[in-house]
Amino acid sequence: MAESYHPPGNRTALGLERARVACQRCHEKKVRCDAFKQTPCSGCAANGAKCALITSQRGRYTRKRRNLHFNRETRDHETLDPGKPAEQPAITIQPWPQQSPSSGHHRPSPRSQEDDDGPEMLYARIAATSVSGEGETIRPSCEPCFLGETFSLTYVVHDVLAPFFSKGSAYQKRLHLPVANPALRQQPPLRDKQRVASAQVDLLKRQELHVSLEPEALNHLIGLYFDFFHPAFPIVDKTKYQRAEHADKYSQLVLNGILMIAVTLCDKAVLNTFGFGDRHAARLAFYKAARFIYDSDAENDKLDSIRGLFLMSFWWGGPNEQKDSWHWLAVAISLAQTLGLHRRSSATDYFPISASGG
Repeated sequence: MAESYHPPGNRTALGLERARVACQRCHEKKVRCDAFKQTPCSGCAANGAKCALITSQRGRYTRKRRNLHFNRETRDHETLDPGKPAEQPAITIQPWPQQSPSSGHHRPSPRSQEDDDGPEMLYARIAATSVSGEGETIRPSCEPCFLGETFSLTYVVHDVLAPFFSKGSAYQKRLHLPVANPALRQQPPLRDKQRVASAQVDLLKRQELHVSLEPEALNHLIGLYFDFFHPAFPIVDKTKYQRAEHADKYSQLVLNGILMIAVTLCDKAVLNTFGFGDRHAARLAFYKAARFIYDSDAENDKLDSIRGLFLMSFWWGGPNEQKDSWHWLAVAISLAQTLGLHRRSSATDYFPISASGG
């Protein structure tokens, strides 16, 4: 028969006093022990077992005092007006702190805070920067972030976060939002591109994929590209790659894509002077170099990645090629859409150089 339950307040009146300490056997079996009355207990005596008391930890730690004052005030507040719902404290979001010129203490600006905040604060920073007017034009020190109308976080930025940072109709919805890049603020963009290009050349040399051409040969191939291919697909800044002495200072992903197109257009007799046995071997050499840079994530400029991927889409290795023309073209289109390049440039708020694709 199951043991009946008695509330804790009635146990003493019914004579069901709680055991102060139990023996090892009763403690392990989780049964009632009367070792505090007699030793051995009735359970151990009935089974002929050794009855050894355990060391109880009850009452051996420092107990925390209850905040009776807080509980009393809470009960008084609840009984004050039972029909009226309790008021919740107002939640306010403070705008970015502004540092006045006369202030003697340094307050972190939004740009200094974003280096320390985690990615969970990204969209709050975007909304605050857009409202404050600092992000009217996306400059080279920022990377554009295109959310898109159907993206759920677009609603978060425009309709949830922005009202906390603006008054009235001060906030204007926009397609592209600026995301500051600390690396771009530390050094000029041109110097950063040259550093990345130099690292890409070193990477190709270590993998024995770098194709070294004489300046005359390089100028000839680049000239063919801009004379025949560029008019149909003007995606590359001509001033960057027009001369051989400047070619190594810019994206090697784009340069090897240009050369892959160029060796398709040049005369077959010219290929022998470059050291290539046939046209396919020449195209394959530059394709491998461009693909290795992309697969190694050695290109940090999204626009240059799109240019290089588009040029790589003109590669065709055979009917069983897994990453064929359709693959590279699809990747280029997808990456371009993440930047919002399929939208009108007049609505991008880009810095003029970025808007032109420079």
